[in-house]
Formats: sequence, C-alpha cells, structure tokens
Amino acid sequence: MSKKALYIGIHHWNSPFQVGSHGIVKELIHEGWKVAYISAPISPLHLLGGISTDLKSRWNNYKKGGENTYNNMLWHYTPFALLTPAMVPILSSTWLFINWAYLSLPNIITKIKKQGFGEVDLLFLDSLFQPFWLDTVNYKHSVLRLADNYSGFQGYNDNIHAIENTLIKNVDNVIVPAKNLKKRIALMNPKNLYHIPNGINFNHFSEKNIKKPEQYAHIPEPRIIYVGAIQEWFDFELVKKMAIALNDVSIVLIGPTNCIPQSFYNIKNIYIMGIQTHEHLPSFIHYAQIGIIPFNIQKHPKLVHDIHPLKLYEYFACGIPVVSTDWEELRLINSPAILCDNNNDFIQAIVSLLNKTVNIQVLKKFAKKADWKYRVKKLLHVLEINKN
Repeated sequence: MSKKALYIGIHHWNSPFQVGSHGIVKELIHEGWKVAYISAPISPLHLLGGISTDLKSRWNNYKKGGENTYNNMLWHYTPFALLTPAMVPILSSTWLFINWAYLSLPNIITKIKKQGFGEVDLLFLDSLFQPFWLDTVNYKHSVLRLADNYSGFQGYNDNIHAIENTLIKNVDNVIVPAKNLKKRIALMNPKNLYHIPNGINFNHFSEKNIKKPEQYAHIPEPRIIYVGAIQEWFDFELVKKMAIALNDVSIVLIGPTNCIPQSFYNIKNIYIMGIQTHEHLPSFIHYAQIGIIPFNIQKHPKLVHDIHPLKLYEYFACGIPVVSTDWEELRLINSPAILCDNNNDFIQAIVSLLNKTVNIQVLKKFAKKADWKYRVKKLLHVLEINKN
C-alpha cells in the first residue's frame, strides 16, 4: 500500500510559479507516495485584486472539488473560505491563522478526511498559513519547510512570528533550503533541523531540441534574462542602469508586473514579458545568453541573505552563465555564477561574459546535482533516520 502525505503549499498546483513544493511533491509521487496537495485558500476578498487568469484557475479547481492527476497518485485542491489569513493588518491575526478552516466552504478538514487523508504517514507544511493541520489529522511524521526568511517580508509582524515559532517547536522536523537561514531557525529550538537546498527538474530545463519562443522574433540578441518574482527586493535601479549602459543588449524580464516601475516601459531595450508558463520557461532561458539575479541586498538584507535561488539552477540547466548580486548563501553554494557587490561590477561582468566562450557542460553538471530526485532522497533518508 502506498504511503500517504498531506502537503500544504502556497501556490496552487497549476500555478505558473512551479516552486520547491511542486518539485518535492512530484518526487514523492515518483517514490510511490500518494499525495493530497492543498494550496493557499481563496476568499471573496481576492476579487478586489481583479479576476486574473491565476484566480480563475484557482476558482475552477475549487468548483471541481479538487482534481486527480498522476494516475490518481495526486489530488490537489484550492480551498475557499469567507475570510483567509494574509500578511496585512487584521488578516494577520493569530485567531484567523488558526481558525480560518472553520470558515471554509465546504469545511476543508472534513473534505480532507473524506478524501482519505485524515491519517497520513507524512504531514508536510510548506506554509505558515495553515497551522491547524497539526491538530486535525493523524500523522506519523511532520515537516515544516521554511523556504524563506519570512521576517524579511513586508507585513511580517508579531502575530506571524508567534505562529512561525509555535510551528517550529511543534513539528518533528524543520527543513530550510539556505544555510544562513538555518542559523536563524536554530535559535528557536526546533526538535530537528535540516538543510536541504532548493532544486529543479533538471530534464525539464536541459532537454534538447527546444524551440525558440515566438516572442523572441522581435527581441534581438544578445538577450539577458531574468525569470522569477519581481518584488520589492528586485534591484530596479541596477537593471535600469544596465539597460542604459548596454543599449545594444536586450533585457528580458519574466514575472509579475505589478511592482515594475512605469519608467521601465519607456526603455527600448527592456522587454517586459509578464508571467509565462512553467512549461515554456526553458525556451525563453535557452535562447538567452546570460541569466541575471539582481537582488537589492542593501534594502532587504534579512530576506536576500537567506535566499537559495531556484533560478540559478534553471539558468545553468539551460546552459547559460549567471551574473548575480553577491550574498552569503551564493558564496556558500560555490557555483560557477559571477557574484558582484556593486552595479559597475555587475555591468562589467555581463560585458565580459558576452565576449568569452562559456563551458556549458560545467554549468549543466552543477545544475544536474540539484535535481529534486536527489534532494527528496535526502529528505526521505532524514525521515527514515528519525524512525529508528
């Protein structure tokens, strides 16, 4: 009989943002686990942000009552509740974090039990927003994965800290992807704390015969690409200086556009592509010449220093070199990326790379070691050790 896991994530299963939770779940399934994946809930308040494609996808999944895939080894579901927690005033109350399940329609706890996941071998929390599962299902082992230093996010407050601290103390195992983050979490005295870095589906990004995306027909080489979240920690000033200094280079930005300054739309060699599907990301990266990670450490040191970037491995798996802002976690990784601690060095590193031949095999070899199959094997090994 298959082992069962109840996995609590943030992004819904079909989200264009295929993050660590998706990679871990897919590998659990590959290892023979049956998984229920529960994403962050939606509520009537989500309509205030407009009816986006993403919200439609989440709503359709909810209306269907969840969906089965991977030969019924995965059931994924987006709950709906009258009110849901968030990192904003009022919605970040401790009461709402703990009790929003009782405002869900239908009741998410009852639904999970009807799906056969009231008793599981593994309860995996990849989110702080659903702490009540520790008290509402029976499990043999529990894991909390802290993908980021949440204290660095805007809206983090004492209530969220209390929830985070309680979860860290009560789960069997805490997993962090960044070594620097491990230092912070260790101060909260978890029962077991492990460092398991982020990974990728290497084959997805390294496959051969990838077609050039149609959008590139009007975007000339050389192309410098960024893929991922474009939030307050993104260094807009650096990218703007880069675009002006390298006016014969095309800068492609793939990700949410809500934080992008209006002035970027007037810079002729910046191409804002918005959110692209995970399926098509490899083609955009493969036909670029350099991948960049321009994070603003000066303004967001607490958050950036604890990031273990997925995009680093995605760029390398596609065979393109990387120029990044310099921070401690990246130094510890000891990757082939060029790390820069100021804007001028960043721009000069790009110029240098455009004028040299890169050993693609070195890049791919580094990325291949980060395949999720190796990361999850380590995770399962940790859990086996705890059983004995």
